[in-house]
Amino acid sequence: MDKKLIVQRIDELLKEKNKTKYAMKEDTGISSTIYQWRKNSTRDATRIPSLRSIEKVCEFLEVSLSYFFSFTYEDKVQYRVKELEEKLSRLNNEQFNVIEVMLNYMTDVQQ
Repeated sequence: MDKKLIVQRIDELLKEKNKTKYAMKEDTGISSTIYQWRKNSTRDATRIPSLRSIEKVCEFLEVSLSYFFSFTYEDKVQYRVKELEEKLSRLNNEQFNVIEVMLNYMTDVQQ
């Protein structure tokens, strides 16, 4: 796995989740590692973040490892659909109906 892809994915997820590197540092204690990955990218080209560090990032960002390693748009959409299916299955009938009405409205507006 390319270190640059991992750092890029972390940046992408921070933006997606509207979180900062500072908040990540405070919550996980690994921000200095993140900065080292970026800072030493040419000098230490073979060094990649440990799986445990990536797991900590995932916990902070509230994403699974499988979502973290979803690099294509199609993979990301597929994963998010599965997440939504799980959440929908926990709704009561009234809540489900509200979501269905919203989705119908949003898809009708786009067309």
